[in-house]
Amino acid sequence: MKRSHLTCIVLASLTLSFFGPTANANMKAGGACMKLGETAVDPSGFKYKCIKSGKKLVWSKGIKNVVKVEPTKTNSTAQSSTPMGAFIVANPVDLQHVVRLSKFRSCVGHDYSPGIMEKSAAEGSTLENKRSMKHYIIIDVASTPSRTVKGYAPFDGVISYDTVGASMGIGVSITSPEGWVFEFMHVEPLAANGKKVKAGDVIVAAPADNAAAAGASKNTGTTTTGINETNVFDIALFSISAKPPLFESFIDHLAPKVAALWAAKGFTFQTSILSKATRDAAPCITDGSWNGNFVGLAPESDYINAVGYTPAQSSSSSSGQDVAKKTDSGTQQSGSSSSSNGMFSQLGETCDLTKGTSSKSSDGTQLVCMVSSDGRTTWQVKK
Repeated sequence: MKRSHLTCIVLASLTLSFFGPTANANMKAGGACMKLGETAVDPSGFKYKCIKSGKKLVWSKGIKNVVKVEPTKTNSTAQSSTPMGAFIVANPVDLQHVVRLSKFRSCVGHDYSPGIMEKSAAEGSTLENKRSMKHYIIIDVASTPSRTVKGYAPFDGVISYDTVGASMGIGVSITSPEGWVFEFMHVEPLAANGKKVKAGDVIVAAPADNAAAAGASKNTGTTTTGINETNVFDIALFSISAKPPLFESFIDHLAPKVAALWAAKGFTFQTSILSKATRDAAPCITDGSWNGNFVGLAPESDYINAVGYTPAQSSSSSSGQDVAKKTDSGTQQSGSSSSSNGMFSQLGETCDLTKGTSSKSSDGTQLVCMVSSDGRTTWQVKK
């Protein structure tokens, strides 16, 4: 019985090896093959075909066998993302310093939608418009030193730069073989333009090197629309193969392990994306400029805060993105003006350069009085 069973296994194996795809040492371009038209895939994922060359049968040049990921449109009523679209296999951002996001389809910043890109933002257009279909990533670091927070390639692809109109950092994109583009905006590039990178490679950093100068320039003006902070950069995801352009939230395409990291901070599909129906019912108001700057402040409901984070409010901010300050007990307090109590000073508290530049907080942290990125003179941690 055992002998007969073993014989059947051997015969089955021989049958499969005879009729199945050939895999041997000669499976390379120009190597001998047995059957005209036969195809095979080597362990590296290259596909070969048996062709006739003169009087010989040889393997053709190998072609990378790519499984194409088709873009999946975001379902505005869906309660979870589709696993088939989970192609962001590496965490794109160092989450340690991420404290707040603008929601997909928010009224933060300016119009970033298929409508504005196709110049079809007029009333009655079938394309989504008058909404920001990307995420602003708010971080809890000052503009100096720069390059504190790292950004990583979310998938394999090729790097490209966008320097047009760049006032703070530049745009750095990575394009996948399937045509998906993941773009970081207002960042400092750490990978060369045109370089092929692998998922997880470090490619950008924030704040950008010129963030402090850009912030000083903006905060001395009278900007009333858009982002007026330096502790922020943007992330967008779109498909260049789709017509019209397809804009998606990167949160909707995170691989399970990556999604778990963001969910631990409170950023999920349910919390970070406004549905199309919700925004259609209340379109953002733009100022008529070429890029559709939004007028006024976005409501707090257009943001999602990290677990345990409470944003400070300040009249100097046009976007409500001031960084909250943590106390010894772990709670957060506003960076609004107040006076020192006794011999201690409070991190983020307004200070007077004419009355001394050094102090310390109640927990012994050494502080220095200096001008912060938002133009205010405050107590900051001594470097």
